[in-house]
Amino acid sequence: MSSKGHRLVDLETYSINGKRHWAGLFRPGRGKYAMHRGLTTDEFAARQKDLAKQGFKLIDIEPYSSGGNINWAGVWRAGKDGLLNYNLSTNDFEALRNERLNTGYKLIDIETYKHHGKQLWAAIWEKNSIDEKWNANYTFCGTKSNADTWNSKGITDRHNEWREQGYELMDWERY
Repeated sequence: MSSKGHRLVDLETYSINGKRHWAGLFRPGRGKYAMHRGLTTDEFAARQKDLAKQGFKLIDIEPYSSGGNINWAGVWRAGKDGLLNYNLSTNDFEALRNERLNTGYKLIDIETYKHHGKQLWAAIWEKNSIDEKWNANYTFCGTKSNADTWNSKGITDRHNEWREQGYELMDWERY
């Protein structure tokens, strides 16, 4: 895809019958970029630091379980690196998100994963002044008490509402 003038902007991984598969979203673009996968947490942190010194910013992360350990994949492109936090509990993530918003940092990627039975969070933050909308703990379509009455709206309703206000969905996680 790179030779066709496209750049990887989002990487996903999943397993089918114990075999790891990869999928990616590519957009038209040029310039420096990198993708690395199969890195331990320490290796990933070192790679991020090294690439930041070379003028790359991390734009996408993908944690995944491999042999009982967490491995990492990431996508970088040319630019000023933001902040990366990982292995956060749900409460710690929510507190950090509020702290980051108060200092002008916005989410550009978010991931949730389980390790040793614990739900953990990772996120990439960039400093910018663009308004951010955030939702968590919504069902996909909402719930109905019967065929005609909705008890609650789902995340799809919120997405459509905010899209009409000019917002773009940047990332989506389920847990």
